[in-house]
Amino acid sequence: MNFLKTKLFFFIGFIAVAAIFTGCVKGDFDEPPINIPTVDFEANTTIAQLKASYTGILDSISDDIIIKGVVVANDESGNLYKQMVIQDETGGIMLLIDKSYLYTEYKLGQRIYVKCKGMYLGDYNKLIQLGYIYNNAIGRLPEVMVEDHIFRDSLPGKVPAPVNIDLAHNNSAYINMLVRIENVHFLEVGVPFAPQGISATNRTIADASGKELIVRTSQYANFASMLTPAGYGHLQGILTIYQTTYQLLIRDTADIIGFSGATPPPPSGDFVYPNPDIPAVSSLEENFDEITNQTDISIPGWTNEATTGNRKWQGKIYQTEYYAQATSYNSTDAENVTWLVTPPVIYSNNLILNFKSAMAYYKHDGLSVWILTNYTANPETATWTQINATLANSASGDNNWVSSGDIPLSNYVPANYTGNIYIGFRYEGTQTNTTTYRIDEVKINTTGGGGGGGGTITPVSEVHEMFDNVQNDVDINIEGWLNLAQEGTRFWRGKIFNTEKYAQATSYKTLDNQNICWLITPPVMYEGGKILNFKSAKAYWVHDGLSVLISTDFNGSNLTTATWTPINATLAGQANADHEWISSGNISISNYVPQGFTGNFYIAFKYIGDAVNTTTFRIDEVNIGPAK
Repeated sequence: MNFLKTKLFFFIGFIAVAAIFTGCVKGDFDEPPINIPTVDFEANTTIAQLKASYTGILDSISDDIIIKGVVVANDESGNLYKQMVIQDETGGIMLLIDKSYLYTEYKLGQRIYVKCKGMYLGDYNKLIQLGYIYNNAIGRLPEVMVEDHIFRDSLPGKVPAPVNIDLAHNNSAYINMLVRIENVHFLEVGVPFAPQGISATNRTIADASGKELIVRTSQYANFASMLTPAGYGHLQGILTIYQTTYQLLIRDTADIIGFSGATPPPPSGDFVYPNPDIPAVSSLEENFDEITNQTDISIPGWTNEATTGNRKWQGKIYQTEYYAQATSYNSTDAENVTWLVTPPVIYSNNLILNFKSAMAYYKHDGLSVWILTNYTANPETATWTQINATLANSASGDNNWVSSGDIPLSNYVPANYTGNIYIGFRYEGTQTNTTTYRIDEVKINTTGGGGGGGGTITPVSEVHEMFDNVQNDVDINIEGWLNLAQEGTRFWRGKIFNTEKYAQATSYKTLDNQNICWLITPPVMYEGGKILNFKSAKAYWVHDGLSVLISTDFNGSNLTTATWTPINATLAGQANADHEWISSGNISISNYVPQGFTGNFYIAFKYIGDAVNTTTFRIDEVNIGPAK
């Protein structure tokens, strides 16, 4: 009996202790309170009303204007930098904020209020933006001022549905809003959205009727290396404008929707059909040695035709080199499409095509190569097929020849084909897509080996560049030289003051995060020794942004992987007066190349700057000659 009492008391005690412990547990853990941001004021102005108040002149906002909107784009993917876009029921606007990782605070769908008093309303090439003044232009709102102007309200909600737009209509009301364009295709297929080494790249989409829109992507976007898809699909993004050209900013890969099927060829009216009475040849070799400089090409048997606009392929001569060139640079046409087509070639199943191509001042991929079969005078029975050739592109560098390689034409003609074939070089461009393309050494035979073996610009023995042919405030374009923007959108530019002409680089008034631009000489044959000298000047000194370098392993395209050795040159600096020319002195190249070196070298003038480090630097009278 006592034993049973003891067990009963023990059991009752155990139950009591268990009740005490279980009574202390509320779920697994206490959850922290959710901080929901709120505002205690209302908007008094719509975004459309704010934008309508812009006079076209940068000005501070002095009235107590408050707008509200929902975040529809931020900097999470890297395609926007220190920017976000908000919109309400009336319109959208881009906010410029000098703060990184905005997306951690301002997520898509976040409602925000903006107290605009004290901020600035301006535009960048007609795109209205809200921010602060910087160098007398619209810039970013300083981070220390953000908490006084931008306020979150509630937790992120649903992002507004995109507005479906038609490329054939006036879409100005939807600038800086989330839009959707359906049933479009990329004109450049299978290429990166934004190759590295170029701050931003334009790709072009078109709808079924041929109406086009630029898709602009930063090299810092996390999808920059993604290849543009084939077929038709839908695109979403922020509609912007640059001067009069609409552009689409994709936020991330979720904005690329449902692309499938084959990419359509150019419209049928775009193709060229040569005179069927041209005699056929068994092989072809064309080096363009008989062309006239800057004159439309006219070679017996060849067809040179502009199907859109007035530009045709022209002959070009540089030093002793002759080639064919097509470009939309400085064109007054809205669009240019031009074809250069070979004479008919009698087909055999071991026929090979080979040629070389080059480009300059990359803006877009505008060159394609085609083969025409089954053409006997009736275009209805003929077939144009695109050839997959290796072509000069954004990564190959300006003016560098790229070999197509040997292309078996049997890959592009029907089995057992016995007729003639034609090869067509098609160039397309617009007033914004202005890349210059060149072709040379076109061979069609059974042995291949055309294209000049690719290679680089023809080396020179000496350089004597006075920049006498530059245009004022125009990016420098000198045959043989490379003018590259490694970071940002700034290049070396020609400048003219009174009768003096020179090259200039600056970050003054830049909107880029950083500017790194290179001006590189043609390859120079070392030939036992060379002397370099030049002069430099600076203005409005803030930093030392100019350096001079030499490379013996640069090949014209490997800018960031080549070995660049700094040259100890006397340069204009802080101690010198503004605009005062300073001689570099005579610099012996032998001090900077390996002992016994017999190859070619390049000299590079490199400028680095940003929105704070804005010193302007100039160079002139660049001479490289024999050591004496």
